[in-house]
Amino acid sequence: MQPAIRHLYKLFFIIALFMMNSTNAFTSTIPLLFEQATPASKYKLISNTDTLISEIDFHIIAPGWSGNILSMSDTLGTGDLNSNQSALLPNSRSPKAKYKWTTTQNDSEIQCTITLIPLESITCETAILSLKIPIKNLINKQYISKNESGTEKSSQFSSDPPSDKHVLWDTANNGWLALQASKTSAIRIKPNWKNTQKIQLQDNRKFSNNNIEIQIYAQTANILQPNEPIIFEFTIQSKQASKMNEWLKESNQTINLPEANTIISSGSANIKSVTCHTPSPTQHQLIEYTIDLDANYTNPFDPDDVKLDAIFTHETGQSFRIPAFFNVKFQHSLQDNKEHYTHDNSADWQLRFRPPLSGKYTYTLTLNDGTTTHKSSPSQMFVASNPDKGFIQISPSNPLTFSFNDGSPYIPIGANVAWSTTSGVFDFEQYWQSLAQNNANYARIWIAPTFSALSLSRPAETNRPTTGPGVIDQLAASRIDKILQYAEQNDIYIMLCIESYNSLNDNAAAHGKWHESIYNIKNGGPLESPSQFWTNPTARKYFRDRLRYLIARYGHSHNIFAWELWNEVEFTNEWPEHLKESQEWHQTMAKYIKKNDPYEHLVTTSAHEGDTSLSHYLLDEIDFSQSHNYNSSQLAPTIRKIATFQTKKFNKPHIMGEMGIAHSGQQTNKDPEGIHFHNMIWAGLFTETPSTAMSWWWDNYLRPLNLWTHLKPASKFIQNAPVNNPNSKALNFISASFTKPLKDPHPAMIRIQGDTRLWSQAPSNQPTIIIVDKNTIQGNDHLSGILHGSTGKPELANPLTIKIDYEMDGEFAVNIAEVSGWGGAKLKVYLDQKLLIDEDFADPDGDEKTEVLKQYAGRYAIPVPAGKHEIQIINDGKDWAMIDYEIVSPWLRDTPWIDLHGRIYPSTSQGQPTVIGWIRNQDYSWTQYVNQRNIEPLNPIHITLNDIPSAYYQLILFDTISSDVTEAGQYKAENQSITIEIPSFKNDIAFKLYRIQE
Repeated sequence: MQPAIRHLYKLFFIIALFMMNSTNAFTSTIPLLFEQATPASKYKLISNTDTLISEIDFHIIAPGWSGNILSMSDTLGTGDLNSNQSALLPNSRSPKAKYKWTTTQNDSEIQCTITLIPLESITCETAILSLKIPIKNLINKQYISKNESGTEKSSQFSSDPPSDKHVLWDTANNGWLALQASKTSAIRIKPNWKNTQKIQLQDNRKFSNNNIEIQIYAQTANILQPNEPIIFEFTIQSKQASKMNEWLKESNQTINLPEANTIISSGSANIKSVTCHTPSPTQHQLIEYTIDLDANYTNPFDPDDVKLDAIFTHETGQSFRIPAFFNVKFQHSLQDNKEHYTHDNSADWQLRFRPPLSGKYTYTLTLNDGTTTHKSSPSQMFVASNPDKGFIQISPSNPLTFSFNDGSPYIPIGANVAWSTTSGVFDFEQYWQSLAQNNANYARIWIAPTFSALSLSRPAETNRPTTGPGVIDQLAASRIDKILQYAEQNDIYIMLCIESYNSLNDNAAAHGKWHESIYNIKNGGPLESPSQFWTNPTARKYFRDRLRYLIARYGHSHNIFAWELWNEVEFTNEWPEHLKESQEWHQTMAKYIKKNDPYEHLVTTSAHEGDTSLSHYLLDEIDFSQSHNYNSSQLAPTIRKIATFQTKKFNKPHIMGEMGIAHSGQQTNKDPEGIHFHNMIWAGLFTETPSTAMSWWWDNYLRPLNLWTHLKPASKFIQNAPVNNPNSKALNFISASFTKPLKDPHPAMIRIQGDTRLWSQAPSNQPTIIIVDKNTIQGNDHLSGILHGSTGKPELANPLTIKIDYEMDGEFAVNIAEVSGWGGAKLKVYLDQKLLIDEDFADPDGDEKTEVLKQYAGRYAIPVPAGKHEIQIINDGKDWAMIDYEIVSPWLRDTPWIDLHGRIYPSTSQGQPTVIGWIRNQDYSWTQYVNQRNIEPLNPIHITLNDIPSAYYQLILFDTISSDVTEAGQYKAENQSITIEIPSFKNDIAFKLYRIQE
């Protein structure tokens, strides 16, 4: 018997048996049956003669996928859903794997389990179960849902295709979805959240396909090992369509949310009592108070409605204004690797103060509810001395670096950890422990937009009164408390990102979340369009009130490194047209923080590429600049160039806030050893602002592969460097040579890649000339990773000219990654004014579809004979192409192919190095590894360094993986130069020079 037929018999038998033994089984329920669909690799769900789900399928998704399941080009495989069958996935592109589908009938539901078992290692971004329903069956019919917080939603499927978004609803952790799937039948999909990452409902008419799709995302590892299963486990329940709202009456036992009257108060303003929970306070210790009060207010998060402040005055006369905050109490627990939370329906007003000075304080509280003001009687307290590093600041001795209040340096070492999985705050506990175990001290988290469980601002939810415009979500606020508590326990300092471009971006393909924004008029907000945000007074008030709450609740923490106003602000809608308005907004909000934050935390914002037109960093109120870069495979040189440019332009510290090989996780995962992560860490330590470049891929790369270990050696190496030395400068080397000539040198291969990708007028978007020789590449400081089309945007045209002397016959190649979907591009390559490459990368559908064109990706090469040449690369098409270049075999590698980064500290204290450096074999790179090219060890080399103070030095070598330290001899610096010998090494090596005698 064929497996599919046997499957149908079995299901008929189960359902018949169930009906005989359940007298009331189908009073309001509908019988369900899976049936083979066409094509044979799909299945459908039917009830009587109605088709409820027309197609069920699953997909293993390669990292870096984009678009939707319908048009996915990076799917690794799809499979039949055969009950109790194990078979290889049928798609010829698939890795080897077997799968099994089982179903059991229980009461009025079918429980389904799909198990996919890899037979080989698979790199996976996610796995999705897809259930599709024809839109013709759903128009004007109802769907209902509950999300992870128990919030209900009821809506109808429109007859019109979506104009602004395709995702109608999604949730993680305990949510479910139900819909009327036919005239008489309704079904509910309930995942087993032990195995499920999220469930999503989307309207595929956005992608010219007439169905509604339910997607169940499985919990998966980043790298699937053989025999490590992916499990989809879910329940489909049936009910008569007229009875489907009964599902909403079911309670969610894991959620207990506050009642609306908890946050409303009436009565004249009166401070009834102030209770201090810290009986013997000490300097730098958190002192907490609970205030019992009466007041007349409806929104405790609006200081124009109710405002409670304390003034602490030190015996010296110095005073600190501390805002109090309204708090709804939540308790968090971890069950089955998921965060659970409860609420006892209590709330209060709290005050948190961390005294920076020891001695005697007098304090009073003032309450104002808009009509009445009440001031408490003065109270006194004595704070015992307790020395502490204090808060992080700009170093007073070197304004390009950071230090603590006590003067000790702060060198950020860590990564982004922006949000969590269903384990919620307990994920962060594990992350902070992993960082601390590897001597790291930095992380960046997001408290927006709405897809983050830490978002303090989200649209109003009916059973969650602390949501909506102008309101602070207390569940998210309690999570941030826990995260900071864990951070303090592990000495992790957090950059708190307050908003992200997503909230003001309406492009779903760019992860826009305007449809969920509290500023959107459809969600009760004040704005009809995102671009109104910068000047709208109500939107400004919402944000300013949020800042006040952040300062009140979290500002006390030493472990807040900085307030970050925006993530990648230039991706908000119509940002270039509102640049000046955005700049003025940033200045206003940063001034508000500076005026109201008594602890003087640093303030910053961020742009994706550190856009040179981002004048926000020129503001006095913005303390340091950031760059986000995903466009270079030559990470170490890129970091150095960007950091040098940024610090010189803005004269402020600079952090590489996000970095990776590409925007796609697929490229990252080609490097399971973490070579590029390692190089990001070490290159950042030797910039003007010592700091590791911060990887973005914390959850699906660093964590599953435990690559945190790369951080520990870097932290150990840099810990005694005098990084705040006011006279520090970059280390340059005059020459490098092998101690003995090579017997058989290989031809060189030089890869040239631009570091920035900008769509505005900038130094990188103009004609560029670079000169390449054996030792240097001149003129590439502003080389772009995009070749703009001179036809469509002549003001951005940036043709490249390369001048080079080939010592032997070789090759030149252009690598194309992606081409604009807004009109394509044209590539022309000239050798000594002779056209050798003329490629038309045409956009086949004009502007109808705007997805990037990947069909032109490839290598376009020309032969180059020995001699001096001028190579010109031009795009005279309509739009851009992502591009880099290879110079192949221009000469033999008879000099060391190294990259050297370092710093000189002319004046040092005992036990501190005068020179620190890092030498990288240029073959030790992501590019070399993924292209399966050998990383050839380097023979012993001599390196001559300049600008070294004349003295005798001890050379110390440092292993960047094991942290082993080796004394490598004494050397004398004369006439400001020193020559040291470095023994043979394969990947990289760090060194220090300690002055031992003048």
